[in-house]
Amino acid sequence: MTRSGSFPARAGTITPPDPIRKFIQHIAASHRKKLVVGLHLIAAAVSYDVAFLLRFDGQIPPALLDPFLKMLPVVLACRILALRAFGLHQGFWRYTDVRDALYIGWATLTSSLAAWGASHFILGYPHPVLILDGLIFILMLSGLRLLRRAYTAQARPDAAARRVLIFGAGDAGEMVARDMMKNTVYNRRPVAFIDDDPQKKGMRLRHIPVAGSRADLAAVASKFAPDEVLIAIPSASQSQIKTILHQCKSLGLPIRTLVPLADILAGKARATDIRNLEIEDVLGRPEITEMNAEVAATIHGAGILITGAGGSIGSELCRQVAALKPGRLILFEQSENNLHHIRLEILRRFPDLPLEAVLGDILDVENLDAVFSRFSPKIVLHAAAYKHVPMMEMHPLEAVRNNILGTCRVMEAACRHHAERFVLISTDKAVSPTSVMGATKRMAEMLARHFHERNGSRIVAVRFGNVLESSGSVVPLFREQIKKGGR
Repeated sequence: MTRSGSFPARAGTITPPDPIRKFIQHIAASHRKKLVVGLHLIAAAVSYDVAFLLRFDGQIPPALLDPFLKMLPVVLACRILALRAFGLHQGFWRYTDVRDALYIGWATLTSSLAAWGASHFILGYPHPVLILDGLIFILMLSGLRLLRRAYTAQARPDAAARRVLIFGAGDAGEMVARDMMKNTVYNRRPVAFIDDDPQKKGMRLRHIPVAGSRADLAAVASKFAPDEVLIAIPSASQSQIKTILHQCKSLGLPIRTLVPLADILAGKARATDIRNLEIEDVLGRPEITEMNAEVAATIHGAGILITGAGGSIGSELCRQVAALKPGRLILFEQSENNLHHIRLEILRRFPDLPLEAVLGDILDVENLDAVFSRFSPKIVLHAAAYKHVPMMEMHPLEAVRNNILGTCRVMEAACRHHAERFVLISTDKAVSPTSVMGATKRMAEMLARHFHERNGSRIVAVRFGNVLESSGSVVPLFREQIKKGGR
């Protein structure tokens, strides 16, 4: 039983080649250039012979047999040298296009003129034969290449391959559809295009129908039953992708997209590269990657202590700080596993950086004092916190202990040991908090102000929003919803 709107399955699916076929393919691959030259020689000899037979009604006159035989090696040599000069011994026939036909024409014209010049030294040679010979030779070489390309085109994705609905019937859509049809390893086959250009509606691109515009999406999806949607518009803006994503929401299908046009122009990717649609594509703003020069100068050469160093935010802080070459980087983390992973990563990426890894709890005052006494960090980045909102609603006392009391302990230790700067990593949920987690982080900010006013250390708080990929963030949930078609 076939799916609605599916194309009929091809009879005789492609099966793995037998040993004889494998042997032939191996020989052909190992001696490809020799085989191509041999085919060119055969084509040149056949076209030369056929041209004589056509010129003299199927029978070469006895008087011209001697010029015929003398001129044959000359013509063959001219043909082979011209084909070599135009690089026609090296091309892949499966990718034959109009340019190859033009090169064949120029090579044939060049070799015919050379043969015509040599024919003046052979008495009685009929020059019109060279015109017929050239035309037949062009047809033969072009025909051989077209046959090879036609054979390659027979390889189609299996009927069980994933069905793809492509947004965009432009150059990028055509390239990716052609690549899918030629390469069965993708296990995908395009079934229809969607394009907003009214002139394309009802047309076919690579024998694939342009079934309608975005307004016809529901009807097209019902007719062709795709397994996934591909946005083949490399130059699409974030607002365009948002619009398409919103329209695809009702389909409940995975959505993929091509790489950005900037990456293609920079040589970082190909136009046919496909990737999953990421949350960054619909952020509505570019990613911020710049590093403030003043921050870099402050960190360079200084001792830096990062609490919660193995967490999602803390570990990223470790990477960013390590790149700025601090004098010493101290990783303070309660989770043994997380501390182990970030330590190995920093050691691998920055082998010359003085690194210390401390396993401990921010509520342990003695351990904190020992760390500050031993390493005397100038800057403290306090990222250790419980930040999962629903979980903190279930365990409010733990939120208070870790986010408020723990922060207080670290600030007290920093002030006792005269750290120059203390940065509290807070959250936007501390603004008019409506959750336990937000309320505890607001209290931590108030503590930061209190210690800043009473002590010589410079203590500040910075509020993070939803950090991409951070644990407890809603972004991974959004990513999963995108994969499922927006639901």
